[in-house]
Amino acid sequence: MLKLQAVLQRKLVVPEVYDIMTRVQEMMVRSQSAPIRQLCASVLLQFLLDYPVGDRRLQQHLHFIITNLSYEHETGREAAIEMLKVSHCKRLITATMPDHMFFCCMLKNTTLHYNKCL
Repeated sequence: MLKLQAVLQRKLVVPEVYDIMTRVQEMMVRSQSAPIRQLCASVLLQFLLDYPVGDRRLQQHLHFIITNLSYEHETGREAAIEMLKVSHCKRLITATMPDHMFFCCMLKNTTLHYNKCL
C-alpha cells in the first residue's frame, strides 16, 4: 500500500491505477482486518481527493460506498459509513451526486439498526 500511496502522490495517470483503486475499495469493505480496512479507506480517500478523477468515475466510487451501507457483514457496513463520515468525502458527495442519490444515501444510513454503525 505504501507504494500505491507514492504512485498516487505523483499522480501517475495510467489505467492500472484506476483499476487497482476498484480493488482497494473492495478490500476496504470486505477485509476482516481493521488495519487493512483503515489503510484502504485512507488510500481511497487520497485518490478521490487528489487524483484526476472524472465525474462518472467519482460517482461510481461513491455509488459503491453507498451500496455497501447494506453489506452483509457489520465491519463492511462500518467501513462504508466511516468513509461517508469523513468531511472531505461529504463534500465530494454533495458536489457530484444528484440530490435524489444523496437523499437515498442518507435514508439508507439512518435506517440501519446497528448501534455501532450509527
